[in-house]
Amino acid sequence: TVDTEKPEQVSKVLQEALKSYKIDKDFEKENLETLKRETLGDYYKSLNSLEYIANQFSSNIYGEINFFDLPEILSGLTLEKVSKHAEKFVENMQTVDFIIYPK
Repeated sequence: TVDTEKPEQVSKVLQEALKSYKIDKDFEKENLETLKRETLGDYYKSLNSLEYIANQFSSNIYGEINFFDLPEILSGLTLEKVSKHAEKFVENMQTVDFIIYPK
C-alpha cells in the first residue's frame, strides 16, 4: 500500500528495481552473508519455542525438506545461485497494478 499522487510512476519504479537487481549496489556477497547469518540466528532463536517447531512440522510447506535442514541449505546458498533463481523469477514475473483513485 502506497499513498502517492503518482501511483503509475511508483509502480514503474518498483518494477524497474526488480528488473535491475543485478546492478543494485546491495546485491553483493557481503550482504548475502549478513542475511544468511541473521536468518541462521533467527532460526536458532526459534528453536527455543516448542510452539514454533510444532507449527513448522504441522504445515507441509517444505515438502521433502525438513525444518532442521535450514542451516545446511543456508550454508550452500551462494550469490550465483540467488542470481540464477532471481533471473528466472524476473523473466517469468507478471505484475498487476490495482489502483483506487479518490472521487
